[in-house]
Amino acid sequence: MLATLILAIVAGVHHGSGTAFAVDGCPGCVIVAVDLDPSRSGFQTDIQVGPGTEWVRGVTIWIYDPNGAANLYSIGYVGGLNRGLAFGHMPDDVQNVGQVVDVSATAVEPVIPGHTAFVNNGIEKLFIGPELQYFEYGSTPGVIDANPTTSVITLDIELSNAAHGDIFRFYLGDMTAVWLAQWPVDPGGAFSTQGLSSLDAGGDAKPDGTATAFGIDPDLPVPVPPAPFLVDYVDSPNGGGATIRVVDPIPTVSEWSLIAMTVLVLGFGVVILRRAQRPAA
Repeated sequence: MLATLILAIVAGVHHGSGTAFAVDGCPGCVIVAVDLDPSRSGFQTDIQVGPGTEWVRGVTIWIYDPNGAANLYSIGYVGGLNRGLAFGHMPDDVQNVGQVVDVSATAVEPVIPGHTAFVNNGIEKLFIGPELQYFEYGSTPGVIDANPTTSVITLDIELSNAAHGDIFRFYLGDMTAVWLAQWPVDPGGAFSTQGLSSLDAGGDAKPDGTATAFGIDPDLPVPVPPAPFLVDYVDSPNGGGATIRVVDPIPTVSEWSLIAMTVLVLGFGVVILRRAQRPAA
């Protein structure tokens, strides 16, 4: 009985819930991907934090071309109302106690060295909650790296009153494509390959349940041709967005070891006590 209890305790040790996956489900696509926890291998899109957590820091967003061949002049439309590559929060169907207060960039690096890159909080927003939109431009084009060593954005997510059971979902999307779809023009997206603001590539090549203020998956892809490549916005391996779940603290391995040792000692003590109380034959 005691051995069964100990095995049950050990089996309950939690080793993390982040999902590592290879972003290779869209051959020939330029990839835009989010990683909620860069300290772990792979792209983590489902993580757990404890109640009362106020910050999820160091979230990264990456842009790369596995083929190392995609040409790029600029990302996003810069004009009266800038519209770009968006990352933001959509409230979940569950009734959260806490809320997402802010999404703030701590570092911004261009995809093409020498280009100018910047973010804003979404002048025309793609999502209902806090969001960032990314923009980049340069006087000359460059090729999107196949193996970048630096993310284009490093950001922090601020939470308030996070409580057990809260679920916070975040998505990537192409606000430029959504904006252009509202006008009687050819399909377009955030990626410009023919010149500054040509907006000839983008949208999401793989509709995956991206929830936005405009409905589900409104950033339709620009087909190839006329676009020179497709773009896959990856916020989770199977859809549903990058997710931060609030759960009660789970004992560490060392804490479980202490619990198991305590159970052993107590069990051993009970055996000794019962033997001491056994009447003599």
